[in-house]
Amino acid sequence: MPFLQAYKNITNIPDDIKKGVNFAYAGSTALDVKYFSGSGVTTPKESLNVQLDWLRKLKPDLCKIKEGFVLTPCMLIMCDINGLSSI
Repeated sequence: MPFLQAYKNITNIPDDIKKGVNFAYAGSTALDVKYFSGSGVTTPKESLNVQLDWLRKLKPDLCKIKEGFVLTPCMLIMCDINGLSSI
């Protein structure tokens, strides 16, 4: 599998997204920031919901690529590593 461009580093659509996009964010959680407010726990703002929003925003551009790109469920990989969720 090729190295995928990080969503936050995309500067040129469609060139940067031809091989795919990495939506993962180090330290992100599956739970929204609101869940942790008042608990004293510091988390990044990029929760799983934020990462899925990035996918929703970029999806129209992903589907415009002329090289036969098709978004299918098998292309979306979600994993849980050491309690941290990433997509």
